Amino acid sequence: MISSTTKCLTDLNAVKNEINNKDYYLTCLDYNLNQNLDFLKTFTQGEKNKTEILVNAICPPNCPYRKEHYDLNSDYSLSYGKDYDMDKCLIRHSLMDPITLNSKNNLTPDMIINTYEPLGFSHFKIEGRTLSDIDVACAYVYYM
Repeated sequence: MISSTTKCLTDLNAVKNEINNKDYYLTCLDYNLNQNLDFLKTFTQGEKNKTEILVNAICPPNCPYRKEHYDLNSDYSLSYGKDYDMDKCLIRHSLMDPITLNSKNNLTPDMIINTYEPLGFSHFKIEGRTLSDIDVACAYVYYM
């Protein structure tokens, strides 16, 4: 099993406990921790091997509605694409919009190659399963 980013774990001790939990083979890091290099440098190689980094979060940093947004995304997937309202969330742009791309939580391909891979991280995740096909295709092109 994978420990999902939807848990919104930002407490550093809780994150380490989750990564080291034997029930999970991967833990998707909360995107608000993406740029916390001091914290990421404390990971053992074993912890790095069990960490997945979400590279393109569409929610803005520290979005207070993120958990609710993820819950609605799950409902959306389970209801075969029935639309939902998320007026409270600050999402107003696509994955490829410059405002989203330049979010402080998002990683550029250059950052992945020159910072995160040399640190020993090798699992990266692209968000987008409930977005339009065009948005997802553009994200793949950008990161590949």
